[in-house]
Amino acid sequence: MTPKPTVHLICNAHIDPIWKWPWEEGAREAVSTFRTAADLLEEFPEFIFNHNESLLYEWVEEYDPPLFERIRALVARGRWNISGGWYLQPDVNLPGGETIARCILEGRRYFAEKFGVRPTVAYNFDSFGHGNGLPQLLRQSGFALYIHGRPTPASSNSRHRFTPGWAPMAAARWPCAPMGCGIARPTPTLAANC
Repeated sequence: MTPKPTVHLICNAHIDPIWKWPWEEGAREAVSTFRTAADLLEEFPEFIFNHNESLLYEWVEEYDPPLFERIRALVARGRWNISGGWYLQPDVNLPGGETIARCILEGRRYFAEKFGVRPTVAYNFDSFGHGNGLPQLLRQSGFALYIHGRPTPASSNSRHRFTPGWAPMAAARWPCAPMGCGIARPTPTLAANC
């Protein structure tokens, strides 16, 4: 008999903090979204929330300190997961490696200082592409997996399709999982190819 598959729904809120609105609106959206997530976590004990981008946490810390303390307590209890660990989810197609490295370093510094965590899953839901050096930067930064929103296997441009063993540079095979395709958990086989 074939075992029934287990499906995991990963709750995350993607917020573009300064996309088509002033940063103040992005800050309000971050505070509102984080408050809603904290309320849901208190209402539903089986619910776990995930979020990254230290900039948004910094805004919550500045503009709603009681909410920030609630989030710190939820993180400590394992109910709120800090994923990604970057300062901001950048478009990783155009910026150079130094820019991405600094984005990672600043996010990692903040999350270690404020929450005592160091995320190992990088994610970027809204990038329009991925530079060839990204797997090397992620590996050297201590990430074990990369989850991204685009491109997906259904993308029309086959040159940019990713597989769980993405290898744009021969020395940097990398486990990645496009959203909507299932999230790849690093397995011994994948880890051997990294």
